[in-house]
Amino acid sequence: MENRKKGGERVAAYHFFLTSLCWIIGIGLSNLGRLKLFSLPFYLWIGFVLLILAAIGLKGKARKWSLLLMGSLLAGACYFSWYDSRYVSELVHYAEGEELVFLQGKIDSPVERDGDLVRFYARINNVNSKQRMKTASQTTDLNERVLIRLKLQHEEQINTIEGWNSGNSFQAQATVKLPGTARNPHAFDYRSYLRYQKVAVIVDMDVTDMEVEEGEGDWRAFFTRWQKAEARQLEKLGMEPENTGFFKSLLLGQQSEVEADLQTVYADLGFIHVLAISGLHITIVSSGFLWIVQKIGVPTKISYVIGILFILMYVGLVGMGVSAVRSGCMGILGLLARSREKSAQGLEILGVTGLIMLIYDPYQLFHLGFQLSFFITMGLLVFVPLLVQLEWPMPKWLVSTLAVTLVSQLISFPFLIHYFHLFSPISWLVNVLLVPVYSYIILPLGYILLFFSHIHIALTYIPSVVADYLLSFVHSFLTFLHQTKFPLRHWSHPVWWWHVLYMGFWVGFWAMWHLGYHRKKDLFMATFIFILLVMIARDPWGKKGEVEITIIDVGQGDSIIVEIDDSFVYVIDAGGTISFGREPWQKRRNPFEVGKDVVVPYLRSKGVERINCLVLTHGDHDHVGGVKALLPALKVDRVLTNGRQPKAEAEWFQALHSEQIKMHTGYSGYTWQDNPQVTWTWLSPDKRAQGSSENNASVVLLLSAYGVNLLLTGDLEESGEQELLRRYTLPPIDLLKVGHHGSKTSSSEEFLHAIAPSVSLISVGTNNRYHHPSEQVIERFKQRNTQIYRTDHHGAITVTINENGYKVTPTLQPE
Repeated sequence: MENRKKGGERVAAYHFFLTSLCWIIGIGLSNLGRLKLFSLPFYLWIGFVLLILAAIGLKGKARKWSLLLMGSLLAGACYFSWYDSRYVSELVHYAEGEELVFLQGKIDSPVERDGDLVRFYARINNVNSKQRMKTASQTTDLNERVLIRLKLQHEEQINTIEGWNSGNSFQAQATVKLPGTARNPHAFDYRSYLRYQKVAVIVDMDVTDMEVEEGEGDWRAFFTRWQKAEARQLEKLGMEPENTGFFKSLLLGQQSEVEADLQTVYADLGFIHVLAISGLHITIVSSGFLWIVQKIGVPTKISYVIGILFILMYVGLVGMGVSAVRSGCMGILGLLARSREKSAQGLEILGVTGLIMLIYDPYQLFHLGFQLSFFITMGLLVFVPLLVQLEWPMPKWLVSTLAVTLVSQLISFPFLIHYFHLFSPISWLVNVLLVPVYSYIILPLGYILLFFSHIHIALTYIPSVVADYLLSFVHSFLTFLHQTKFPLRHWSHPVWWWHVLYMGFWVGFWAMWHLGYHRKKDLFMATFIFILLVMIARDPWGKKGEVEITIIDVGQGDSIIVEIDDSFVYVIDAGGTISFGREPWQKRRNPFEVGKDVVVPYLRSKGVERINCLVLTHGDHDHVGGVKALLPALKVDRVLTNGRQPKAEAEWFQALHSEQIKMHTGYSGYTWQDNPQVTWTWLSPDKRAQGSSENNASVVLLLSAYGVNLLLTGDLEESGEQELLRRYTLPPIDLLKVGHHGSKTSSSEEFLHAIAPSVSLISVGTNNRYHHPSEQVIERFKQRNTQIYRTDHHGAITVTINENGYKVTPTLQPE
């Protein structure tokens, strides 16, 4: 009874925090209503009914808390619904035809350059698609935020854009486009991301199409200039470029300065959080500043006021990211409480901070930075004190350090596997070993270096050498770990109810602890339940008794994933991005590459860590160019090729050679089985067919699974099709992967008549320069009443085959 009373008192002490949580739940439910996953009016009516019942049926504190929490939930839902309804884009109409428009507006963010691409947000005030701005009298007045992308044509233009600042007015002639949506399952949805940035369209143009009234800009431009000035101070330290970029991110929030390969290492090892501006940064800089001002005789209360101003300035300096704002807001509220000689619970400060941020902009809830920052901080405040209370055979400071690392990992786990499908088992080890090093050595050393560089650069010599060697050693260690392919790194996309169970577990753990259930046997039971939840996240049921084939949307190219009973994974081609020669100033920091940015993330989202067989149908770059990205991320057991010797300088060939993966080839009529219901047949090429073209030398496979026939033809053309018909009596084909992206040189009348496909699957890029697929080919399929699925219209195409037949599921529904 006493434990329950104390538990009730604890709950009563956290009314702001619990109100904030209910506000968050309300926003989430309202967003589901906007996405039409639930009916908004329906659950609002349910909420109002529950609210009335609570008011009538409950008494005392129970009534008070029910009204407060349910009222907060409904208020959050209603507020988000109202807030979201205000953002209706007028520019979407211009994007439908991608017509040329004339715009006036103001730059609304720092101007960022990546090679020959310039990006920034802008606020458009006027738009006219009929005539130029200077003579426009019929313009549409609006106040809409857009993302502007500029292409630089000459290196000299860099000087032009470096004079642009947030707040500068401009006029421009540009094309308005809709952002791309996710075209593959569980892929990053750029359109949704921009939606939560209050952006509905993208504006594309050359830099010569934009006229900017240069000037000092607004208050944000001041912080941008200050940030760049501090970055130049770091460059003076003479450290390795990789380490200089790292410190720019760690101290100043310039995450784009971290080298792409190093950022991948940090992300894959679950260590990327150290680069985010967090409460640790705010604590170090504010504590150091307060110590200095108090030592020089400033009264305590005045020092707190100065400290608040200092935190505001630092948050502005580091770019005002969501995590920095959350940390800064909590720091300011803490100093305000201390200045009034009042104690404030950390959870209460977090609750007030969450409410302030989400009332100002409820879209922030859907930023990963807010989710990680808010919920990890909540976890640390709730669970670290509980773990420290237990008896451990180690010093208290070590217990505290390990508890912080453990709780951070446990709370971040569902977010990392949901968004990135990554959680390395050695992430625990990396964080336990290195978080103290970063927290107590590298981060304070970075601030010391930056501070001393303003006094005299000579003072930084010894500490910069120490920092340079230390970071280089740590990065070498992390790179070594990253190159080791530990198991259980990739996690399939979790279902929604798993997230509910995981959250419910931690709520239940907290409640049971405060009811007195924290004996050893209680902790063992909690550990058992947690392990069970983790096992469920690994999807132990899998795809028993079925074959899943996914034609990934890789643009103009091919990549097909075949998963058989959770036992075998085939990757047939890996797509490829054609890159052209660029001058040094044009090169992007992390250029798009389809293998790295599409194929590997998709395989991770399926929990794939091992490719049992990589089939490379032929040597064209749009089929094999992505192989280089697969090898560092996944284990490959064997490779099947068409037997032709590739060019020795081909990157994909060199990558396979360096991994010591042997390449094999089949022969005409060769068959193998993965289980009694699944049979593969190698149809082409035959070892004797040496004179055929590269396309007609494509590997052609027939997959027969549970009575369903799928023909995979690579880039086979008409003469190759004729050879197949001459050598084989092919069965009726249920599913045809159309040859050569639907080119008019493939899918001949005779071939289609012979195999009579029920469904045709075409892998083709949107608005590709080859005009694939050919209208003639499409007409041939239509004449045979063949269902047509194409990746430029449907995104990735998934085919599920089992004993009941097959089902085709496109990612997108054509508009």
